[in-house]
Amino acid sequence: TGLSDFGEGLHHGRVRTIRIDPLGKLVRNEHGTIVWNFGMHAGKSVTQTDPGFVKWVLNKDFPEATKMILRKVLEGELV
Repeated sequence: TGLSDFGEGLHHGRVRTIRIDPLGKLVRNEHGTIVWNFGMHAGKSVTQTDPGFVKWVLNKDFPEATKMILRKVLEGELV
């Protein structure tokens, strides 16, 4: 199972997204872009998000798997 293979997708209305992390906090949208799936940045590209929000996520009580995947996205290892 690859990092982007956590399940067969979630349905939000008629848009199908693919979970990138186990809890679905990061998803791949219909265009293939990794975006946030919660909070005020929901639907926005992870790589184009305010760095303060990213730092907040990394310092909060999110699962280590989510944080690891977020770091990989930001470092360009997962696109």
